[in-house]
Amino acid sequence: MMDLRQFHVLRAIAVSGSLAGAARRLHYGQPTISYHLDALETHLGARLVERGPTGAVLTDIGAMVLEHAAVVLERVESVESDVAARLAHGVSTLRVGAFTTAATKLLPGPLRRATEGSDVRIELTEAEPLDLLTRLRASSLHCALIYDVAAAKPAHITTANPRHDPAAQPGHGSAAKLDHGLGAPSGRDSVVESGHGSGVEAREGGGSKVGAGVRGRYGADLRVRTLMDDPYRLLLPGNHALAAEDGPVDLGLLAGEGWIISSGSYDPSDQTLYATCQSLGFRPRIALRADNYSVIHGFVGAGGAVALVPELAFEQGYDVVSRPVLQDVGARGIQFVTPAGPRPAVVDRLWNELHRAYGGGAEKRGVPVRDPSL
Repeated sequence: MMDLRQFHVLRAIAVSGSLAGAARRLHYGQPTISYHLDALETHLGARLVERGPTGAVLTDIGAMVLEHAAVVLERVESVESDVAARLAHGVSTLRVGAFTTAATKLLPGPLRRATEGSDVRIELTEAEPLDLLTRLRASSLHCALIYDVAAAKPAHITTANPRHDPAAQPGHGSAAKLDHGLGAPSGRDSVVESGHGSGVEAREGGGSKVGAGVRGRYGADLRVRTLMDDPYRLLLPGNHALAAEDGPVDLGLLAGEGWIISSGSYDPSDQTLYATCQSLGFRPRIALRADNYSVIHGFVGAGGAVALVPELAFEQGYDVVSRPVLQDVGARGIQFVTPAGPRPAVVDRLWNELHRAYGGGAEKRGVPVRDPSL
């Protein structure tokens, strides 16, 4: 019967080029090396090593046996590593999901720090939020970063400029509002569900707040923690007349512009744009439909169109400027989602690292163009 020690001996001889070198490498006596090699050759009925005055080399059959032995030893080492990681961290492979911009700008540094010094392997799934929720419920992911319309923002859009707000004029009622409803995902970092909860909030671990409505939308089988708000910003060509002005931009001044929106049937920024423009007395003229934020930046930079995009999606290297909007166009919320119930310890470490880097207040809310830890 073959013994794993025989495979270790064969590999050590191949690496060191001699039985004496193999003995030093494995911290065995040379008679022990000879014993295991002889036993393996006897079992297989073939000479595996040619011994000579200048050392030892593997025969053709010995080299073939070593190929198989290397696979076996690698699998054994993986078993040992997985068991050690499971005992120390609750999981041997951490399966994480994220939408594209979160995977690029939020996840790398915190994920590295959460798994640093461990044997935990990482599998990253980049997908749309609805797909990530399905994978979480199927237990194929341990956690995911998705986004939703931020629970910290109001459930409506209110025009902030009395020149365009009928509700601000005498004889009119309340300001125009948009109550977000559910929609199908678009290709551009698609929203999972929108709509706001009752406003009742409960604190969870790490100082995060989770609205009661968030729990209701996602269901009792998932635990949802809000990481940060991702405000909507106006994307203008660098040479636009409003690009150099100070202060927020009034969308009412862009009634004649062409707009870039999602190609999908629903996108929260598009719904926000339509509702705000409607409250200002115009309907946006659609110049282009695109789902890739790099494409959107490119076309805006070329001139002739503007766009409303999440702050996290802003990219450097284009002739564009990102400006706040005078009207309250709200934000989307970045959520950290796990299946309900016990979690591997490394998942909680990842949440703590994410919250430390990006959560906890407006002073940390912004576009992390580059994680300083990387």
